[in-house]
Amino acid sequence: MKVKKFLEKKLPGINVILTRETDNFVSLKDRTTLANNRKADVFVSIHCNANRNHKARGTEVYYLSTAKTNEDRAVEALENSVVEKYEGGIQAVKRYDDLSFILADMSQNEHLQESYQLADILEQEITKETNFYMRGVKQANFYVMRGAFMPAVLIETGFLSNPEEEKLLNSEEYQNKIAKAIAESLIYFKKQFDKM
Repeated sequence: MKVKKFLEKKLPGINVILTRETDNFVSLKDRTTLANNRKADVFVSIHCNANRNHKARGTEVYYLSTAKTNEDRAVEALENSVVEKYEGGIQAVKRYDDLSFILADMSQNEHLQESYQLADILEQEITKETNFYMRGVKQANFYVMRGAFMPAVLIETGFLSNPEEEKLLNSEEYQNKIAKAIAESLIYFKKQFDKM
């Protein structure tokens, strides 16, 4: 909601669509369906990370692709586990894997370069705005980005499992810095895209 507020202040007339405005669960598929149905230009999924290692820290930005490393696969498995847990078990996972594979592959090929460019801009802007440790731009096959027929990224804003970062993530000041960085990145990306 903070990103929306920053964007609407900087770009009057922009239409920012949120998948939710209250603390209720929206299925991962419904999030991209909403974006597609509303003909969104960009899909941004904002998250907080967690890890069994309580020293893990930093922000990272993902764009859709096949996971490349064991670490990426672990993060992918954690993010995607929400489907099994909240959307109907193994059968829901199978639906994502069967149907979305073809759609994601098409979407990925069409928007891969733009998604990478947006992820790179986000990494630079978040680092500049927050001085937070950046874990880098990465690729993963997150269900939440599958089927998004537009440039799509997922931002991990920090680790709730790290006590120091949990404090930051709960602070208004840090939330505003992250929101501003995301908004500024989207504005810059829009300007670059509009030139094409």
